[in-house]
Amino acid sequence: MARLISSSAAVCFVLLIAMAMAPATATETAAAADRCEKDLDLLMGSCEGYLRFPAEAKAAPSRACCGAVRRVDVGCLCGMVTPEVEQYVCMDKAVYVAAYCHRPLLPGSYCGSYHVPGPVV
Repeated sequence: MARLISSSAAVCFVLLIAMAMAPATATETAAAADRCEKDLDLLMGSCEGYLRFPAEAKAAPSRACCGAVRRVDVGCLCGMVTPEVEQYVCMDKAVYVAAYCHRPLLPGSYCGSYHVPGPVV
């Protein structure tokens, strides 16, 4: 019986901690989304001309663009790549720009629905 009570108490304790952390988690999630949005603004402000279609005309990005690429959270930005974004941003160029700026995307990974060329490492 004592073991049943202590198990119940442990479950209640874990639930209370989870409930107490929920507001902080929601706040942290909102802050992360805000940072990601700012990263997107920074990247598009500095690199937009290097990321648009057509895919054939790849140009070496500017210093400002590479500086932005080095500062942004690529994982967060890849999570924001929707089919609508892929109609505006040439993902082949995005991979090229990231590699040119010494911040290559992991071969075999995904950025939105775009599969980064190369084997899964």
